[in-house]
Amino acid sequence: MAEKRIVYFDMAKGVGIFLVVLGHIEQAPKPLCIWIQSFHMPLFFILSGMLIHYKGEAALPFSTLLFNKFQHIIVPYISFSFLYFLIDCVRILFFSFTWKDLIKNVFLSISFYGKSVLWFLPGLFFGELLFLLLLKKFHRHALNFSLILSIMAYGIKVLENPFFTFLLSIDRYFVYFLVHLITALLRVAIVSSFIGLGYYFFRILNKKRRRIKEFTLSLVFLLISFLINMINKSTDLHFMELNNLFLYYIGAISGSLCIIFICKNIPSLSFLCFWGRNSLIIMSTHIDFYILYMASLLSLYFNQFITRAKVYVFCVTVMTLVFLIEYPVITIIQKYFGFFLGQQLIFRKKSNHL
Repeated sequence: MAEKRIVYFDMAKGVGIFLVVLGHIEQAPKPLCIWIQSFHMPLFFILSGMLIHYKGEAALPFSTLLFNKFQHIIVPYISFSFLYFLIDCVRILFFSFTWKDLIKNVFLSISFYGKSVLWFLPGLFFGELLFLLLLKKFHRHALNFSLILSIMAYGIKVLENPFFTFLLSIDRYFVYFLVHLITALLRVAIVSSFIGLGYYFFRILNKKRRRIKEFTLSLVFLLISFLINMINKSTDLHFMELNNLFLYYIGAISGSLCIIFICKNIPSLSFLCFWGRNSLIIMSTHIDFYILYMASLLSLYFNQFITRAKVYVFCVTVMTLVFLIEYPVITIIQKYFGFFLGQQLIFRKKSNHL
């Protein structure tokens, strides 16, 4: 029997994907984008850890976990990577895009570093498996080991960064592949630690508290997130540019818990739940399917008639257009291309037992 969905998890993912798209608008206020980047991806990883706890996945055989994770994460990764490859082929024909660029993007995909926003999927896949392995091996000490691995991974990245920069200057495909493969593996350790934090935070989140207390906590977390962001400046988990690692964790945790506590204590909002349930599609399509680009061009046209608050009106227009365009994209993929998301595999597996 399938588990009942936790509505505020979907809402939190909906807020998360909204912030992801907003953070990718080049004309958006820089301080806002820097704040968003401090926690928007850790939010998804923390929620993944909470779902692992909620579903009781630690008790399942590792082979079952491996199959399920591959089906729901790597199948979409392969599908969208292939679509990105086809789009790149079209770019060669009509835009200033070279075969060399295409080959490099293929190496990004096969190294599991991920092209563009797709880095999130292999990070999630291997991060979940790593934490589940630690959980089966070390039980209640799993988070400690996960955090230790995270610190070691970031230390290696910082120490080796000049060396990696030198290697990339050699401009050889194998070196390019190797550097990005190593970076992807190091990033998995950090992702795994956020998944582990989410796993243990779920126990705290499940405790019954008065709503006013949880709203107060969310405001406290929001304040901490703002303050930490002012100190630690711009960060990006994609490229493992985290500055002070301790401050990055505090900022990412506080920003994520702020969103989760707010979503837990407000009425269910259907549009947020819809975005949250389809966050993988929105994440994978809004940039490389040129949805954000088209929305930006249309918004620039409309913006010429605006006389005040042009930046804010532009951002609101872009966001509105992006999510309006995403609706038919989501509908088409869900209805006709469910196998991109591993859904057809689920159907076949079920049909074998009829």
